[in-house]
Amino acid sequence: DNGVWYLYRDGNIVYGYTGIVYDEAVGWWYVENGAVNFGYNSLSENEYGLWKVTNGTVDFGFNGQIEYEGIVYNIVNGHAE
Repeated sequence: DNGVWYLYRDGNIVYGYTGIVYDEAVGWWYVENGAVNFGYNSLSENEYGLWKVTNGTVDFGFNGQIEYEGIVYNIVNGHAE
């Protein structure tokens, strides 16, 4: 009832985590303060680079340009080139 949460392997919610996470069962998601943010629509970064996020999930189908923090990025398959 309170949302979808990002958990460490030991089962604890990581309230301070913000960024992109991957789960084998459900894919790539944008997490903000420990919870999946289904309303997030922007770019976000992880160890693999900068990604286009639509409705809280990485949008691998997006191709185009996006301005983010004053810089225009070329996005190919969801990833900033």
